[in-house]
Amino acid sequence: MKKWMALLMALLLALSLAPAPAEETAPETDPALLGDWYAEMQNIALTLTLNENGQYALSYPALPDAAREGTWELRDGYVYLDGDEEEPLNFTGDKLIWGAARVFFYRESPQVYAPADPDPSASLTAFAGAWRSAYALANGAALPAGLVDQDVRLYVEIAAPDEAAPAGQPAARAAIIGGPFADSALDFTFENGALSFADETFSLQLAMQTDSLLRLTLAAGGETLSLVCVSYLTEGLLPDPEPAQ
Repeated sequence: MKKWMALLMALLLALSLAPAPAEETAPETDPALLGDWYAEMQNIALTLTLNENGQYALSYPALPDAAREGTWELRDGYVYLDGDEEEPLNFTGDKLIWGAARVFFYRESPQVYAPADPDPSASLTAFAGAWRSAYALANGAALPAGLVDQDVRLYVEIAAPDEAAPAGQPAARAAIIGGPFADSALDFTFENGALSFADETFSLQLAMQTDSLLRLTLAAGGETLSLVCVSYLTEGLLPDPEPAQ
């Protein structure tokens, strides 16, 4: 399960790789540049801090290991990090535009999706239907599931629609396709607003969040993977049936 984090780290580092920092100097600058700038890339928040002494800090709250520091300078309206001539940031007065990827930095923090809390009062019938992974959770942040190779589909059928299944007995069955799952069909018990499955190799929980999205949590071999899934193929999205001949 560490593979998907390595893929994301490689994506971020490809944008931020640069030559070794130049000797520290105090550059000519525009006071309007100084301070914190914020951006969002694939639902990942970035913070760039430009200091008056010519030092900068670039951080990703969801990926602390990807943070970097160095020197910066302003030349002809462009901000150069560590002297990198290939990927400067274009300063337009109210924003910074970084490189060919066109990452936009603003003074205000961007809106990114943050997972809601599980809802222990969720009903069993709320789980029924088809779901697909939208986000993978890492360090409290939500990363696009497709970006980190975690495309998962779930099809949940309720075995006891009256929610009268005896304690410990199957209340629902879910077919799970993709990601780390080998196209599994599992029986789940229902308790405290969540569906649960466990055997000697792994455990799996499906919990309904307060924003009506489904959180899938897989624990195996001392590691945990959490995905946030959205409902799809619901009424109004399906094509109309063909008319009878």
